[in-house]
Amino acid sequence: MSERINEDYVRGFFDGEGCVSVKYKTIILSNTDKKLINDIRGFLESLTIKTHLFIRKPPKEHHKVCYDIRIHDYYSIKTFYRLIGAKTHIKKQKIIELIDSYVKIPLSETEKRKIVEMCESGYTYRYVADFLGRSVGTVYRIYKKHTHSTDRARSQ
Repeated sequence: MSERINEDYVRGFFDGEGCVSVKYKTIILSNTDKKLINDIRGFLESLTIKTHLFIRKPPKEHHKVCYDIRIHDYYSIKTFYRLIGAKTHIKKQKIIELIDSYVKIPLSETEKRKIVEMCESGYTYRYVADFLGRSVGTVYRIYKKHTHSTDRARSQ
């Protein structure tokens, strides 16, 4: 990875070569320089931002191949906003709109482990739900799913 790639560099790159799609819940950074895209992607991955590389074939023979870094994951989008962000007001607002567009915020693996750990320690579903800012139904579903899979593994 290039030494020059840092948060400020990626922020400037995003302001010039990036976009936000609320409809498709995606942040996209595009360029025709594959090495540069791979360097930026490596840097983002080092910040625990999950990325996908998308290659767009040129519509015309004399055009270049374009490489897109796409960020779809809710937690990666939040991390991108927190650590990278944008200088332009419009892009900042679009990222906030994208984050707010998630009706159901997916549970992270850490939250799932915490639910199981707390329930197994004897805390009530209500207490765990209030502690994690989740619904009682979500806590119940995750814990039951865990105990069901554990019971099934033991019986085999």
